[in-house]
Amino acid sequence: MESATAVQTISSWNDTLNLPASSETLNMLLSGTIAGLCVPQFLTLAECSALADNAREYEFNRYLNVVPRIDKVGITVFEFDQIGKSKYFEGVDAANRSISRITNGICSPLQRVLDWLSALAPHCTVGVANEPGYGAYFAGLLRRIEEGTLVHVDFAPMEQPGWSVAQVCSQLTFNLYLETPDRDPGVVCVWQKQLQPEHQIYKLGGSYGYDPAVVADAACATITPQTGMLMVINTRNFHQVSPAAGYRLAFSAAVGQLPNKDLVLWS
Repeated sequence: MESATAVQTISSWNDTLNLPASSETLNMLLSGTIAGLCVPQFLTLAECSALADNAREYEFNRYLNVVPRIDKVGITVFEFDQIGKSKYFEGVDAANRSISRITNGICSPLQRVLDWLSALAPHCTVGVANEPGYGAYFAGLLRRIEEGTLVHVDFAPMEQPGWSVAQVCSQLTFNLYLETPDRDPGVVCVWQKQLQPEHQIYKLGGSYGYDPAVVADAACATITPQTGMLMVINTRNFHQVSPAAGYRLAFSAAVGQLPNKDLVLWS
């Protein structure tokens, strides 16, 4: 009832960020009718500090062929789409071990999010995605996005058609912020416009990004990351991260909704 009442008071795209997380608002986000769900203090400051300290001891690698630079621990389908499935799945165990070494003895951010999603979608199965013939995907990498990103989308049905995750009807991403700068923390802009085939004319050659003209006519909602906050957005909506003033660390994975309403996660 509370979320239904809150929905009635929403007057703008940006205001939709104020809605509480519920089964109703999760469905709204999956359908692209709200800009995002933000849950402050999803992790405690102590948990974030311990995870960030462990991450500092680990070697981050650059995303392949991505400018501006993004550093990460883990692997992504995005990077292996042109290299091949077999190489991606060969790297899943090592990626899982890397994240386990960072999270061991503190908490499992991935399990925390899986439990949260399961509570919001009690009649659905929620779990890590599986590729027939290969096995489970890797889900939940650590990312440092400090130089910002281009305007872009993430939508497997249009970007990775040869992978099982391309069966999803809707795609979200979650970012669980472990450390953010006090000043200029890398604001996230989410536009009220979802990728359609006709928008490919705006795609920048040799890049994952789009010409900003693609969103010139769309409303934008802005999300300011905070340490400990969980942010979930629909990544078929055009979105962008602004440059940050310092160390900006987040735990992240994609969340897709299958035709039967089940939710699958991957990175």
